Amino acid sequence: MTSTPTAAAQQAIDARRAELVVRYPGLWAEMVRRWRADEPADGVWLTYSANYLLRTGGVRWAVDPVTLRRRVTEAAPVDVANDLDGLSFVLLTHRHADHADPDLWRALAGHHIRWVVPEYLRRQFRQTTGLRSERVIVAQEGQRLELDGVGVTPLRGAHGRDDEGITGVPCTAYLVETRGGRMLFPGDLRTFRTHAFVGIEPVDTVFAHVWLGQGGALNCQPALTRPFCAFFLRLRPRRVFLTHLHELGRGPADYWTERHADLLGREFARLDPRVEVRVLATGDGARL
Repeated sequence: MTSTPTAAAQQAIDARRAELVVRYPGLWAEMVRRWRADEPADGVWLTYSANYLLRTGGVRWAVDPVTLRRRVTEAAPVDVANDLDGLSFVLLTHRHADHADPDLWRALAGHHIRWVVPEYLRRQFRQTTGLRSERVIVAQEGQRLELDGVGVTPLRGAHGRDDEGITGVPCTAYLVETRGGRMLFPGDLRTFRTHAFVGIEPVDTVFAHVWLGQGGALNCQPALTRPFCAFFLRLRPRRVFLTHLHELGRGPADYWTERHADLLGREFARLDPRVEVRVLATGDGARL
């Protein structure tokens, strides 16, 4: 019997899951080795689909660090406590399981790391880690922080905007300024009609999480392809990283892959060929 597109897509997800379980310990070890290296170049590495380790100007930090085991229970644990002991600070965006990893928080609670935590996550974070000190900074929208020479400004995200008839969980975005330029971590977006992030442009680098409409991943040409690109081009970036691919907690209709990233890359090139577009998935790294 010929399989349906949904069944075939699910088989591909299952195969990706099994492959990543085998490869992840090696991917993790290589990411950590490169992240910890005493090198002058700035860089970024993905610990999962949209979860970032960064090194800028010799400072090591993270955005929503999550390991594979958080989403794939059969994955082997990695030694978070020892491997990430060089972290200076961590930025958290929202509570969804592919962005918030309480086991990782707990493993790092004994280290001298500063955590920037949105108000709506503070209670869960403190109950998980027991941290109630100056190491927990509550993210205040528009209030710039200086963390080891890195400028961090929390911004209102657009994961769900009730004023546009779209529901969702609260999400905090971050504008990060280093000697190498200005980076925007918008977090997950669920609408591209919003006026979010107006006034911060131009941004050198944007980390854009691929999402082209609820249940639209099996469509040949998702309707939100052009709005997605136009939204991010409004920020006048030099470079766009497309991430949030192969999130293994999702079903086929909401599972974004390199096929979708390729559609977006071609649309970005059509709208503004000057913008560099890069695709990153779990275990990948890139210079900044």
